[in-house]
Amino acid sequence: MYNKKDFIKLLESILKEILKKEDFKTTVDKVCNSITEYYPNTQISLAEKLGRRLSYIGGSGKETYIPYEVIELNNNYSIVVQNFKEIPLENRDLLISLFKILLVLK
Repeated sequence: MYNKKDFIKLLESILKEILKKEDFKTTVDKVCNSITEYYPNTQISLAEKLGRRLSYIGGSGKETYIPYEVIELNNNYSIVVQNFKEIPLENRDLLISLFKILLVLK
């Protein structure tokens, strides 16, 4: 369904967005939008952890009414995803790594 060349192009475009050093929320929205355009049945958001609560920073995708999954990126941030299982495992790992890069460079 998804080919490696197209996924590499997606990674390149996301890295370019991250390196532009725009406003953090704008960058988060663009990164999430790129992912949900490539994987249209997913929803992904970046959230800051405030105690036991999550404060959403930005994201993209339509509500799928599928239970969401919270993936911890570090002590302060997580991504909240729906239908992430649709994405091949190695691609998921790379996308998670891109969010970690985004947080380091923010």
